[in-house]
Amino acid sequence: MKLPEQEWADEGRLLKTSFEQMIKALRIPSNLVDPARFFYMAGAQVLFTSIVNILDPGSEPTEADLKRMDLIHNELVNWFKTIKQHHEAS
Repeated sequence: MKLPEQEWADEGRLLKTSFEQMIKALRIPSNLVDPARFFYMAGAQVLFTSIVNILDPGSEPTEADLKRMDLIHNELVNWFKTIKQHHEAS
């Protein structure tokens, strides 16, 4: 059974649908959706390009690749915790 994100990616709509989910979850006002989309997609572009550029050459992930991905994951988890706390406090 595929995760929703896997289906969205397979259909070429991962970023679009993830953005829509985020807008709903954070209750972003409609007047801020377009600016939020701009920064969301800019962040996605930076992250994707960075990941492509930091991976070691070759088709198999290296230990260094896995460590880098774990560190990126940790940064995002910590960011999300901060945002969630802020959102719950308001």
